[in-house]
Amino acid sequence: MPYTFLDLAIEVIKKEKAPMSVNSIWCKAKELGLDTKLPKYGKTPEQTLGARIYMSIKQDAANSPFIQVSKRPALFFLRELSVPTVAPTIIVSENEKHSYKERDLHKILSSFVFSDSHFKCYTKTIYHEMSNHRKKGQNEWLHPDIVGIRYPFDEFGTETRQLMRSMEHSNYKLFSF
Repeated sequence: MPYTFLDLAIEVIKKEKAPMSVNSIWCKAKELGLDTKLPKYGKTPEQTLGARIYMSIKQDAANSPFIQVSKRPALFFLRELSVPTVAPTIIVSENEKHSYKERDLHKILSSFVFSDSHFKCYTKTIYHEMSNHRKKGQNEWLHPDIVGIRYPFDEFGTETRQLMRSMEHSNYKLFSF
């Protein structure tokens, strides 16, 4: 089988052992001389490389060798090298007394809603203490602890995005926790 852009990306990321952008993958490949292994490439090899990685993920996300670890900037890593993200477990013996504040759990909740397929959202803690209280405790329950936003653009087809634009429908989802 001929050497492909995906083979090149896999080899570079394995050597670097770190998430990389498409441009840094291509630059490192040229530095290592891996670009010469490709049978041929056009005038914009970075774009071809990016398209191949994105298509690999989009066509078969569960079996693609790549995972996208961030969107801005878009960074890719190898599934086989990634460590599954597991929420930290809090172990408390019966003899120990620990006191946790609610905000100590915000990181765990944020991690969950980012990785859960239903939410897939970015979150931000709201510090309600900084709002204008008229009376002590009056609006304690008026403010959410965490708000989240999800940009589901990559899940929609071209026709759906065009329809949403014509209907002036928002392209994001808001969550409150």
